[in-house]
Amino acid sequence: MSDQGLEREMTGTIPETKIDVRKRQKDAIWIFAGVLLLTIAIAFNGWVMLRRPAVVQGADGPVVSDLKQRIEEREFAALYQLYQHLKEEYVEEPDSSRLLEGAMIGMVDALGDPRSHYFTPAQMRSQMEQSQGSYTGIGSTVEAAADGFVTLIFIYPDSPAERAGLISGDKLLEIDGTDAKGMSLDEAVTRVKGPRGTVVKLRILRPSEPEPFDVEIIRDLVETISVQSRMLDDEIGLMTINSFTNTTGSQFANELQKLLDAGMKGMVLDLRNNGGGTLDGLMDVANILVPEGIVFTWTFRDRSSDDWYSELKSREYEVVVLINGYSASASEVLAGALQDRGAAKLVGVRSFGKGSAQYTYRLANEGGVSFTVSRWVTPEGRQIEGQGLDPDIKVIDPYFPLVLEQDRPLKPGQIELLQAKLQALGYDAPFEGSLGEATIEALRAFQQDNLIYISGTLSDDTLQVLNKLCYERIPHENDPQMDTALQEIRKMVAGKD
Repeated sequence: MSDQGLEREMTGTIPETKIDVRKRQKDAIWIFAGVLLLTIAIAFNGWVMLRRPAVVQGADGPVVSDLKQRIEEREFAALYQLYQHLKEEYVEEPDSSRLLEGAMIGMVDALGDPRSHYFTPAQMRSQMEQSQGSYTGIGSTVEAAADGFVTLIFIYPDSPAERAGLISGDKLLEIDGTDAKGMSLDEAVTRVKGPRGTVVKLRILRPSEPEPFDVEIIRDLVETISVQSRMLDDEIGLMTINSFTNTTGSQFANELQKLLDAGMKGMVLDLRNNGGGTLDGLMDVANILVPEGIVFTWTFRDRSSDDWYSELKSREYEVVVLINGYSASASEVLAGALQDRGAAKLVGVRSFGKGSAQYTYRLANEGGVSFTVSRWVTPEGRQIEGQGLDPDIKVIDPYFPLVLEQDRPLKPGQIELLQAKLQALGYDAPFEGSLGEATIEALRAFQQDNLIYISGTLSDDTLQVLNKLCYERIPHENDPQMDTALQEIRKMVAGKD
């Protein structure tokens, strides 16, 4: 049997021609190619499956980096797309710089962090000037109050503001005829500042006065002399730091030497109303007051930390520190370090509670941005943000104006001051640690007696009348916190002798 016959027998096919053979060879080639491609595809899919755990675990390899880049490109593409639509199609041609500035403001506001700010070029220049130790303006520090008004917190000695008769607690109703209620701190500061020799007209609401009044102040160069000192008696000196600037350290060292030359053995360090300032100014003073070791520790979002140290070997005098509800940031760092290291006693009321640090960057448009980059803790690891420092000896001064932060609940220190004010005016408001029923009933009685809508809450009208009556009925020359600090420092000096 021929080979061909055998094949026919096994396959049962009809005899093939030469054309049939060539077609079958071509089909075999295509089949082989298909199988090869399928094999390659399966092998590639297996390699991808093996790589998948690295992607899921967040490995920062080429695939993940490319994915991140594409996501970021899409996000910024949407922003640019919106910008183009507004530029080309809005009913009126918009100002490009205002659109971009609005985007930057919105980006920072979206953080939801009241400590983070975008600065216009003018505001950025103002920030830089003040941190360097001088600026052109009226010479005051301000805070946004809960009633929507910008409130003067500290008046620099021998400043245009002091010469015009302004005092702590004054509220800005108008700035050059513009309603200041609801105005941001940055806008208010920018409007009040201006070229040297020009006039700014302010309409002032003072708690102790029945009606608002106007003052015209000639702007001048304000040297932020942040440190003042004097001897209180033969052995006790008083040092006041209003804020921390880049020149605070040298000023402090000079004033300290004067006190030591005069025979000082004990110091009262007044940090009341000190809202903070620069890191350089803080550390320059810490190296003079805080014993060798950690001053504070920064903690960052990647869980890393950074310790800041004092190199002071010894100190020959005792220290008592005065703090209040407006002692914030750098002043809390200094007070907290002295308290934790056993190097000073704190007298007054709970401090503000700003336990975060901000970096400020200048941007390409000459504006700037300041945003929170870290939290800080005391040498003993105490968190200050939103808590504040508790003094070793609590002394509440009801004469001091109660100023609330806008859109923020009452802090413990503010509740205590409210209760002290009500007590000073004859109402039963015990220090109960919170805004409890007894305090609410005292508020209701106060409102009823002063013809204010009886709500039991600290309304704008209630706060204004409460501060006004405390101004009128509590002697201005009294300073119970200073009196207590003096008693304590004298005991410390006597004990050391």
